[in-house]
Order: sequence, then C-alpha cells, then structure tokens
Amino acid sequence: PHTDAEIRALSDAVAESAKLEELLLQSSGVTDAQARVLAEGVARCKSIKKIDLFRNKIGPDGARALASALARSGTMEAVW
Repeated sequence: PHTDAEIRALSDAVAESAKLEELLLQSSGVTDAQARVLAEGVARCKSIKKIDLFRNKIGPDGARALASALARSGTMEAVW
C-alpha cells in the first residue's frame, strides 16, 4: 500500500505532467480517501488516456471523485 504522502506527491506529479498517458496502479492498496486525492491530479492532467485502479480499496466516494475527474480531463479513453 501507498502512504497518503506518496499519493499526494503522485497526484501533484500527474497534474503537472504534459506527457503522461497511462497511470497503472492496479492492486496497489489505494483507499477511498487516496482516490479522492488522486482525482485532483487526474482532473488537471491534459494528456492522460488510461487509468488502471483495478483491485484497490476504492469505495463510492472515491469512485465518484474519480468519475468526475475523468470527465473533466477530456482525454480519457479507458478506465479499469
């Protein structure tokens, strides 16, 4: 599992990236709260096309935050 600080740093890096196209975090122990933090970065990333969060600990609140972020990104093609 990742710490909250690691997820915050990742979210910030995702937000600043101009070339990131895939974010693969399957089976990484991402929690609901961490998904909400990650969603902040995803929403600001203008290059991301695919995100894989399969087999994590994301509940309804994290899923809603991610869905909203993905819709705002405008570049998303696939989500797992």
